[in-house]
Amino acid sequence: MDRETRMRRIWETIQEIPMGCVANYGQVAEIAGIPRGARQVAYALRHACSATGSLKKVCRSLMAKST
Repeated sequence: MDRETRMRRIWETIQEIPMGCVANYGQVAEIAGIPRGARQVAYALRHACSATGSLKKVCRSLMAKST
């Protein structure tokens, strides 16, 4: 599976997580069909958090809650 396909699958999986529910990187990777792909999920989210827009705000609020 190429990188673009993996990223697309990760984003599709993340979008399916209902509001208020959580999933760890490993769970997202498993659901996306990328076994042992937790690091790839982290990579995808890291790049999304560095982008502008509403996802950046969500990532910041999640990081603030975890500290």
